[in-house]
Amino acid sequence: MTKRQIIIFVIILGFYILMFFLLFRIAGAGIAALSLVPVAILAWMGGVRSGLIAGLSFNLLHVLLFNLLPNYNWFISIREGGGPGIILLIVVGVIVGYLHDLNKALKKELSERKQLEAEKEKLYKQLIQSEKMAATGQLAGGIAHELNNPLGVILGFAQSIVKMINEDNPLYMPLKSIERETIRCKKLVGDLLTFSQASKTEKEIFSINELIEQTLSLVESQAKVKNVQIT
Repeated sequence: MTKRQIIIFVIILGFYILMFFLLFRIAGAGIAALSLVPVAILAWMGGVRSGLIAGLSFNLLHVLLFNLLPNYNWFISIREGGGPGIILLIVVGVIVGYLHDLNKALKKELSERKQLEAEKEKLYKQLIQSEKMAATGQLAGGIAHELNNPLGVILGFAQSIVKMINEDNPLYMPLKSIERETIRCKKLVGDLLTFSQASKTEKEIFSINELIEQTLSLVESQAKVKNVQIT
């Protein structure tokens, strides 16, 4: 029994003793039947063990209380029909305690089922999200593959023309800009293709600086749109 249950037990016991002496003149030995209520309450609060303890405790209490009465004792109460009450208190305590334990077990099972359902729903959402990410990766890979070929053509023509003209030509700087930006776009497309490719997880030695640079290249354009400078 917990500390809280012990305190409640003592309070109920004290109240019952008071009611016992107040109502004995009216009910006689039948007053013992009143103890069924506190026994049932304590059994419902603590289970079979508490119910058994409460039933035995109130039986012992009756022995003490009946022996304290003038010209009366516990054996007289047995002759007056109080005998079955001894067994009844224990039986009631055990039955109500069992119902309490059964109710507690059912609540625990329902709680575990709800938790399992919540975890199942969470895993389902994670699966849907991973499928969306996989589909997005495939889409990005397809787009990157389609862009790679025309970017290669643009870069090839720009480099060819740059080699054919002098640096003082008005078209030289625009063509060099086209070459520079095309190379940057091809690098970004290459990173997207690498990102979208399915690969097995393997351990290998890798430069952390190179990994950071490849990652930054994927978000560099978006950073510039938001006026964020990456250094």
